[in-house]
Amino acid sequence: MDTNSKSALMDFINSNLSQIPFKTLREHEQEPSDEHKLHAMKEILYTDPGLFLSKWGKYLPNEQLSRFEVLRDDYEVQWHLEQFKKERTERTAPLDTQQSSRPFERKDTKILNRRYVYLITRLDNTAYFSDEEMEMRDPLLYEEYVGKYIPNQERYPPFSDNTNLVDRMYYDIDQFHIRERREQEQRIMEEQTPESETSDDEDVPATPPINGIYKHNALQNGHRTYSMDVDTSNNNEASPTTSSDVSIDAAQRGLVDSERHIPQISEEEKRGFRTQLVDIMREKFLSGNDPDFDYNSVDYNEEYDDNEQEDNDIQDAYFDEEEPNEMQGESSGTGIQDF
Repeated sequence: MDTNSKSALMDFINSNLSQIPFKTLREHEQEPSDEHKLHAMKEILYTDPGLFLSKWGKYLPNEQLSRFEVLRDDYEVQWHLEQFKKERTERTAPLDTQQSSRPFERKDTKILNRRYVYLITRLDNTAYFSDEEMEMRDPLLYEEYVGKYIPNQERYPPFSDNTNLVDRMYYDIDQFHIRERREQEQRIMEEQTPESETSDDEDVPATPPINGIYKHNALQNGHRTYSMDVDTSNNNEASPTTSSDVSIDAAQRGLVDSERHIPQISEEEKRGFRTQLVDIMREKFLSGNDPDFDYNSVDYNEEYDDNEQEDNDIQDAYFDEEEPNEMQGESSGTGIQDF
């Protein structure tokens, strides 16, 4: 996005600032000044367009969102643009007919509020946002934000001595399921990318196929070793396992990538990327985009009504995220709803 587009977008925001919620205020917190809002929004736009879209993209008309099209090579920007496109092309049904609609089509404030209450009371700080569960729900997104920074030895540690054969087989199956979904999502994304933006190596997946399960069984059973850094399996011998052992098949088919490049970033950056991933996963849940979750059990359940805030504009809080670091000091830690 060039400087002129950014300036035009900020002009639009300046003219419509009263219609673009900046953040959700907590009790006794004062509304930031317009100057403060514009300064923070401009800084985020210039330094992190993906974060800008996650905070305020849903309030922008399509004409303004189109300015971000040139940034589609940024994974986060592309993800948000696709989400907005999907949400805006789906017809919103009235409340009395929404129970038969798909979860992401339900936009009634009461329904969204119930999801938010369920999120903060039943899902936050649980295994729902663990690495294992997030990778299972969205393998490609997890790989982009977290997985590609984890060394093979850490990502696929050997099985413990008390891990039985059934658990190992289930683990193998899960890993194949994750890998196949990730590659499928990668293909879909590449198909949606204009041909001029694709690389010459179209047959090489952007996310290398990874499977360290063979290493687990080999180390546990004490037969031969398969290094994640150097391939020492130069013959076709197979460890004495059953024909249903998925990991052996993975090794024989060359699905274990021992040469994948691990980007080197600091631990602080890793934590930051993981925080962003959790924010996106929370937003996906609230938007009704978790295909494995039974939204009917929450959307039409009065147990999750928040009567004390029923008169507030709860919907503005759903996709609110952390403020930029420079604003945290000014708010004295009272004005951020962390998701």
